[in-house]
Amino acid sequence: MRLIVLLWLLLTLPMALFLGYGSDPDAWIMAHTGERMLEAGRYISSRTTGFPLMEGWMALAAWLGGGAALSNLLSVFSGVMLLLGLGQLARGGAFRHPLAVILTIALMPMMLKNGASSMDYLPAMALMTWAYAKLRDDQPYVAALLIGAACGFRPTSGLYALPAMAWILVQGGGFKLAMRVFLIAFFTGMAAFSPSLYTYGIPLSVTSDIPLAAKKLILIGGYHFLNFLGHAQSLIVWPLLAWLLWRRRAAGEKLSANPDVALHLTVIASWLLLYMLSPLEPEYLIPMLPSLIMLLDQLATGRAFVALCALLLFNHVGNIDTLGGVSGHRYVELSLKPGYLYRDIQDRRFKLSFRAAANAYHPQQPTLLMYGDLWMAPHNPAWRKHPDGDLKMLCQVDGKLCLRRPVQEREHFEKLKQMGYRMVLWSGRNWEYAATGNTIWREYVEVVDSLDDFFGRPIVGRPIQ
Repeated sequence: MRLIVLLWLLLTLPMALFLGYGSDPDAWIMAHTGERMLEAGRYISSRTTGFPLMEGWMALAAWLGGGAALSNLLSVFSGVMLLLGLGQLARGGAFRHPLAVILTIALMPMMLKNGASSMDYLPAMALMTWAYAKLRDDQPYVAALLIGAACGFRPTSGLYALPAMAWILVQGGGFKLAMRVFLIAFFTGMAAFSPSLYTYGIPLSVTSDIPLAAKKLILIGGYHFLNFLGHAQSLIVWPLLAWLLWRRRAAGEKLSANPDVALHLTVIASWLLLYMLSPLEPEYLIPMLPSLIMLLDQLATGRAFVALCALLLFNHVGNIDTLGGVSGHRYVELSLKPGYLYRDIQDRRFKLSFRAAANAYHPQQPTLLMYGDLWMAPHNPAWRKHPDGDLKMLCQVDGKLCLRRPVQEREHFEKLKQMGYRMVLWSGRNWEYAATGNTIWREYVEVVDSLDDFFGRPIVGRPIQ
C-alpha cells in the first residue's frame, strides 16, 4: 500500500505544484471565489449550488498566500485518503483482486487529473470511500456522518446515502437502521452545506447558463459519456458489464443478495440518472468510477479483470475520438488522440502561457478578447473587474485589454462599440455562438484563428476542446 501511495504522490505532486489550479476552468473559478470570500469576509458561491467546504478551503489557501501549489494539496491528500480507504476495504475482504482494483483506481487518468487540481471531486470521493469501509466495519453511523460531510464538498454526494441504505438492507440490518443512516447523513449534509443554504436558499437550477436544444444536449451528453472511460473502452466495458450481470443471473446467482454488488449497482444507477439531468462534463460521473471497477472485480474472472484494467489504463497512451471539425462546426470523425493525462497537462501549460501573454500584452486601443477571463483572475492583482458590472469584463489595471465570455446581447455589443472597443473572438471559442444560434455577433466581432498572432508571442501547450 505504501508503494501505491508513493506512486500517487510522484504522479500528482509535480502537476499540483507547478501547473496551476487545473485544466478545468471551475478550478480557477473556485480559486478566485476563495479570494473574493477573503476580501468580502463572507461566504460566496463559486457556481451553481455552491461547494462550501471546498470554497472555504480555497479562502484559507488564499489567506495563507500559497496559490495553486497550496490549494491543490487538498486533492493530493484526499487521493491519499481515498487509497487508504481502499486499503481498508481490501483488508476487510471487499475485493477479489485487491492489487489490481487499487492500482487501477489510483492510476485512472481522470483520478490523476482531479487529484492534482483544485477541484471538489477527490475530497468528496475520499469521504464516500471511507463511508463504504465503515459500513463493512459495522459502523453505519460513522458512515452516515462521512456521507453528510461529503455534501459540503459536493452536494450530490448525498446520493451515496442510497447505496448505503441498499447495503444495510441486503446485509440484513433492517429498514429502521437504514432510515437512521439516511437521516443522519441528511442532517449532517445540511449542516455541511448550510453556508450556501443560509446565503442563497435552496438552489432551484443547477443547469448550464448556456441554453442548449435537446438534441444538442443529448449529443454532448453522449460524447462526454464515451469520454468518461474513453470511447473504445466505453464500447467494450459497458456491454461486457451488462453481459456479466446477465450471465450470473442466468446461472441462478442472486446478485441482489450480495450487499457489495447491491451498493455498487445503486451507486452506478444513481450517478447515471443524475448525469442525465446535466450531461455537460464527463467528470460528473467520476463518483461512480470506483464502484464500476469494484463491480467488475466481483463479476469478472481474474484474467478478464486484469485485461479490463489494462484496457482502462490504455487511455494514458492514446484515445480513439469521434469529434471532428472545429469549434462551432462539429461532425463525427474517427481519430486517435494523445493520452488523456498528456492532453490535460498541455491544457494546463496553455492556461499558464495564456496568462503570461495576456499580462504582457498592451494594445493601443480598448480591446475585448472574448476568452480566457476564468483563469486570468485568480492570484493576479494586475486585473480587476470593469466598473460597469453589466459588461462582466475582467480588465487590465494599467492597460486596455479586457477579457470575458462571448457577448450575446445586442445592447452590450452596441455599448462596447460606442466605448471604442475592438471585439475579438478566438475561433476555438466559436462553439458558444453556434450552440445558442446567435448570429448578431458577426456584425461586431473580429475572428482570429491564432492566439499567437493576436498576442504577438507563442502560446505553449494546447487547450482541450
